[in-house]
Amino acid sequence: MKHAFYDLEQHAERTALRDGKHSITYASLAQHADKLVAPLGQGKKLVFILMSNDVNCIAAYLGCLRNGHCALLLAADIGNDKLASLTSRYKPDAVMTSERLTLCENVHRISPPDSLALLLSTSGSTGSAKLVALSLTNLSTNAESIVASLPIKNSDVAITMLPLNYSYGLSVLNTHLLVGAAIVVTKATVMQRDFWTQVETHKVTSLAGVPHSYQLLDRLRFFNNDWPTIRYITQAGGKLPRHIAEHIANWANQYDKAFFIMYGQTEATARIACLDWPGALKKPNAIGKAIPGGLLQLRDDDGSVIQACDKEGELFYSGPNVMLGYIESLDDFSSLSSMHWLATGDLAKMDAQGDFTITGRKKRFLKLFGERLSLDEVEHWLHSQSIAAVCIGSDAELGVLVVSDEVSNALIMQVAEFCGIHHSVIKVCKIPEIPRLQNGKVDYSAAQRLLEYSE
Repeated sequence: MKHAFYDLEQHAERTALRDGKHSITYASLAQHADKLVAPLGQGKKLVFILMSNDVNCIAAYLGCLRNGHCALLLAADIGNDKLASLTSRYKPDAVMTSERLTLCENVHRISPPDSLALLLSTSGSTGSAKLVALSLTNLSTNAESIVASLPIKNSDVAITMLPLNYSYGLSVLNTHLLVGAAIVVTKATVMQRDFWTQVETHKVTSLAGVPHSYQLLDRLRFFNNDWPTIRYITQAGGKLPRHIAEHIANWANQYDKAFFIMYGQTEATARIACLDWPGALKKPNAIGKAIPGGLLQLRDDDGSVIQACDKEGELFYSGPNVMLGYIESLDDFSSLSSMHWLATGDLAKMDAQGDFTITGRKKRFLKLFGERLSLDEVEHWLHSQSIAAVCIGSDAELGVLVVSDEVSNALIMQVAEFCGIHHSVIKVCKIPEIPRLQNGKVDYSAAQRLLEYSE
């Protein structure tokens, strides 16, 4: 097995990170990473990192991996209440931000197992206490497989277009570190002039975005022009609207670039399927085939493997990047072990060429702005606020049906704050009562129809 992406010394004096006008080499990044975590001392520690798109947070993450600690990556703006809840539940040894490392006192708990390297929330936007447990093998093999799937070179320059506590954004970092490429580190968004100034100044060669990213770029008419330094772009984190996928594919074909549609699951570290270019020209809705070392499989409701083409089933994935399991309490540390198959919760079909296309979701979650959002979690929170409600929606919109005499902008903003999403993708409607099936369970199909028919 080749050196892992966190073995930074293998690229020595090459540029690893570019931060504004400054650059840091791989050798310097290694020293900085080890120095940041030195106060943790000996023994495996659990470290919360409030992850910003900046050099210090990247160094803290790499320092934990390099020195045998376990890091939980959280959004930097997670909020005091959510952070306090997670701290109470998991009792970290330290909390790190971009500015400081704070050691926690009186920690009495089971230490993380040796195999555990990284914890990521199953729902980054709501700061869910249910965590995905990943090993160094999960992280390293996934980075290697993605590098084998994409034309990443050590001369490339990527940019932090996504949050680094999100598995896709972190995957972009890991893969570029593996090959010795450079990453421009910025907190600017694609809607800000500074982002594009850095793209031009640093001659960025690739972009990695979720559907919302490319919907914004489409509105900005990004795909009406050539961007000379950009060689290829990747998309994951949900299904891109077909007309935009077709527009991007035609743009890439016109300007001699490549467009890779990908598919991933945090439970399988990050990306697990890729549609080879120029596949998007003919199959703009497909996700392609499994990455090297992985296997995709469809199963029916009885668990039998589906071999026939164009028959829908639940998508399963197997590979060395599949998680060790879920963590919901400290007691779960003792039950972690390598998993062979992952049930993705997505429904899909396979065509005659072996390419898969996602057709729907079996579980109740959305992907908004590239992050998974649990409908049940939002619904339970509303109930905790004494609001009778049903949550449904799509990857473009969160729908909240409330049994209330008052549907106000204040409620929309409260839901937006809890979910960590923009209020523009939330639709709140008043209903007389919650639709239910004969068995008393909520009739979500009827609720979806009510949302669609509401003004």
